[in-house]
Amino acid sequence: MVSYHPALAPFFGVYKGFTPSDNSRVGFGEIQLTFSRRRVRTDIATGTELQRRFVSMQEIEPLPIEKMKRLLEPYDLDASKFTGFRYDRGPSFLFRTSHRLLQPDLLRFAAFSSLFGPDELYGPTPVRHRVLDVRTFPQRLMGMSKVVPRIRYDGLSQSDYLRR
Repeated sequence: MVSYHPALAPFFGVYKGFTPSDNSRVGFGEIQLTFSRRRVRTDIATGTELQRRFVSMQEIEPLPIEKMKRLLEPYDLDASKFTGFRYDRGPSFLFRTSHRLLQPDLLRFAAFSSLFGPDELYGPTPVRHRVLDVRTFPQRLMGMSKVVPRIRYDGLSQSDYLRR
């Protein structure tokens, strides 16, 4: 028995990006979403901790095209180029079905999206994760890379992690 919506299968994998965080000195932290047959795992580096949440795939349902149009309208994006999913009282996930090199593969609409826009994530392949590295290269040039909360540092920035 399939425990997930079949339309979600092509999007299984790991997606990486950044999301707003009140606890971060720079106002954002790393986010990683992992879609598998059983669940969606969300890891968020807030600046003070690593938040980890799990949602069963059985709770994920397709997002109606009308809802996708409403979410994408402020950003002048065409809903026909996305496949959307959501779960009750949780974020909406819009997967891009036609890609361009520097465009995100996944848009995550959550609580702060109305203020800051959706989270932009890249994946699920290592090549797409490198695109995220290219997009964040200016942060490294400005010396911000050591103060951005990262998952690999238990939700802290590199500088805070090394001071523990």
